[in-house]
Amino acid sequence: MWSPDGSLLAFSGSSPSGDADVFVSRPDGTSVTDLTPESRDSDTAQGWTPDGHVLFLSDRSHTGGTFLYFMNADGTDVRLALRL
Repeated sequence: MWSPDGSLLAFSGSSPSGDADVFVSRPDGTSVTDLTPESRDSDTAQGWTPDGHVLFLSDRSHTGGTFLYFMNADGTDVRLALRL
């Protein structure tokens, strides 16, 4: 998914540990960064907010539900948006 300004792509992929993580890269495929490397949960990219935050689904609370989170495009400041 393209960022609002078109400078980054957000996508889900498999991490070295085998779980799904959220990644960003430049449109040409360079500068691939895993934004959720420390998470042992399945994190899947869902899009962007209009102001450039990455949206992703996860069960970081380990309560058996699915939650929508958002974070900065560099992976910092992860915040819970809502439970689905």
